[in-house]
Amino acid sequence: MSGGPAARVYFCRKLGEYQKLGHKGMFGFDRITSDPEILGGKACIRGMRISVSLIVNLVANGMAAGEIIHEYPDLDDEDIRQALRYAAWTAEDTVYLPADAPA
Repeated sequence: MSGGPAARVYFCRKLGEYQKLGHKGMFGFDRITSDPEILGGKACIRGMRISVSLIVNLVANGMAAGEIIHEYPDLDDEDIRQALRYAAWTAEDTVYLPADAPA
């Protein structure tokens, strides 16, 4: 998702929904981080230079969690689970429009 105004509104509204439900961390995912200084702000695992998209790609191409952890020993099972849950959450088909957007 690009970093344009619509994207920021989308994520702000999503963050608000999760905060109301009592979730902590980035949008309810305590192991998913985003920092403009790390991989240009891409969603990463616990501030490391291991992106959510890398994990999703590895799983999509048939790599098992144990194999991923063997290749990336700083990861654990919960990191992989949250990366997949985060990817599913971002792919949700709900569309949010800014309040001032023309109908």
